[in-house]
Amino acid sequence: MLRLKRNLCVGCIYSALLWASICWADTYDNDINNEDIQFFLKIQHAVVSKDKQWLAGNAFYPLNVYTHSDLKHSKLKVIHNKNEFIRNYAIIINKKVELAVKNQDPQRLFKNWQGVMIGNGEIWFGPLGPVNERDELDLERYKYYIFSINN
Repeated sequence: MLRLKRNLCVGCIYSALLWASICWADTYDNDINNEDIQFFLKIQHAVVSKDKQWLAGNAFYPLNVYTHSDLKHSKLKVIHNKNEFIRNYAIIINKKVELAVKNQDPQRLFKNWQGVMIGNGEIWFGPLGPVNERDELDLERYKYYIFSINN
């Protein structure tokens, strides 16, 4: 009986979280805007020209990098700072990521409440910054960052 109550409680919590995330996602502006495109073009230029400094300087740390040895297995590598990003550049920005960024049409970027996606999720980026009293991004003090790389 106790296990049943606990399972019902856990199920209610998961349902509430799912419902809240769906409602919040519905209110989020999923339209690609000019700032999204401009930051993407900077990423694209940096990747094509192998500008490690720019990419390292525009990543949000700690940066999660998921490396995939095959379709079923991925390994998380956490990059803690710019120097570590530069040292691990070849692992972070591999051929798969380079091709995804190079071939991405800026008008076909995907955006949801999590951010803007390049390719099939090889890079995720978006605005990050402080929030105002209504828990909304403070549009006066935010900056775009790369916050996840999946290679």
